[in-house]
Amino acid sequence: MNENVAIWQRALHKLDIYHGEIDGVFGSGTRRGSFEAINRPDETPAKVKDGQALLVMGNQKATRNRPIMDSLRDDLIAAVTAVYGADSRIVVYSGGQAPKGSGGPRTGSVRHDDAGKGGRAADCYIYVKGSKISGIELAKLGQYWLAKKYGGVG
Repeated sequence: MNENVAIWQRALHKLDIYHGEIDGVFGSGTRRGSFEAINRPDETPAKVKDGQALLVMGNQKATRNRPIMDSLRDDLIAAVTAVYGADSRIVVYSGGQAPKGSGGPRTGSVRHDDAGKGGRAADCYIYVKGSKISGIELAKLGQYWLAKKYGGVG
């Protein structure tokens, strides 16, 4: 057992990105958690109630670094909580951006434009029990989102 690796595993566990055994072995789970820790965006938590998924704004270094509309934030939290449970985490990595013609930094379409109350769209990562979901697992959220008529899914 390598005690330094065990210390690192405990730190990753506290960040909720390592769920393996604290065994002091730098195996695949520790490598995966290390990669996520290094690539993790700065995160600013949004206010949420107990029993809801956590939403954090991880877009501070992005072009689309503005907040999102409160209604979009609330819909994201409600949908992720309903589909994946309260122990899930939403990381917005691309939020609001300067409106077209304002001269501020922006990229792509106008759907992320800040309408004075935050951006109208968000690009997110969803984590369930520390693992980022994708594919068919992410499709469940898209189906729920569309069924509730919250908006479009890209």
